[in-house]
Amino acid sequence: MRRMLCALLMTGVLASSAVARADETVALADVPAGVQVTLEGLADGGELLEIVRTTKDGESLYQAKIIVDGGILEIVVMPDGTIVSLMAEGDIPPEAKATIESFSKAGRLIEVAKVTEDGVTHYQAKYLVTGGILEVDVNPAGLVIGMEVKEGNGLEEALVKGPGESGSTEAGGPLEKRVRDLAAKVDKVEEKLDEKEEEKKPKFAEFAARLKLDDYQQSITDETLRRGKEELLELWQRPLPDGTNLLDDLAEAIYLGASEPEKAGEKWREFFSTFMGEKIPGTDQTFMEAHRDLNSRLRSEMKAGLSEEQKREFDAWNPEPTDVELDDDPLGAYIGEYMQRRAEAERR
Repeated sequence: MRRMLCALLMTGVLASSAVARADETVALADVPAGVQVTLEGLADGGELLEIVRTTKDGESLYQAKIIVDGGILEIVVMPDGTIVSLMAEGDIPPEAKATIESFSKAGRLIEVAKVTEDGVTHYQAKYLVTGGILEVDVNPAGLVIGMEVKEGNGLEEALVKGPGESGSTEAGGPLEKRVRDLAAKVDKVEEKLDEKEEEKKPKFAEFAARLKLDDYQQSITDETLRRGKEELLELWQRPLPDGTNLLDDLAEAIYLGASEPEKAGEKWREFFSTFMGEKIPGTDQTFMEAHRDLNSRLRSEMKAGLSEEQKREFDAWNPEPTDVELDDDPLGAYIGEYMQRRAEAERR
């Protein structure tokens, strides 16, 4: 619940893509500790049917099915235990489901509702983000037909209401009850995971110590990460058609979230719309796709210089390359300077 949206900005964004290796059924004892914590917490009182390990965009994911109150829930979990999605099996077309899952790193998925208006059905997913609740409307074919950030917290209201038909205040059926019942379990799971969250965002010295990098490996890795962050900075500073750039939109959203929360929602909506939907000027890629590819490439470059034992530790830990904090981190420095300028301008 308390996971910050800023994690998105320093990590690759999960998107629907071809599977890089065959799915593999695994036992609970064979999954990472974070995955065990999440699945055991959610399966409390239910029956864990299966766990399947898969890989998308070079990242491992764990898909599990749990019987709860006579229904089957599908859970997708990252190696650190972060919940990518949690929904009822068969309730959502696969195309729409893939799109909904692709937004899950923007915040925690807390609701998927089936909405029917004038005989036309679509699916509305809600995610808890720093600025409020991100609502994404998806049609059965998986196309995004609407997006909005609602200001304020709103989490309790979203969980109490639960998924159901649009405009209805009555219970939305078995899925609503399962989401409501699981909400408390999810919060308990995240309390445990939050204790480990900072391990995913280490300072470079901590990163080097955990992987036992020698001096040469540290030098090469620092160079790789610094080059990657410079690429990210350049990418997000590319001028948009309206003369602004994505990095300034991001910094402004963060600033407003701290100084004027009532205005932050609209700025986050603009940022998400650009980041996820607009192509980078002069290319055929969206910012989200380029960001994901950069992280994937950095991960491969970093692992190329590791020993087999170090690679195993890296995979088990699974830190995001752009999450590793460097001295004089260029991206963090830019955002910090922007917020300082904004604060000084407000005082004048």
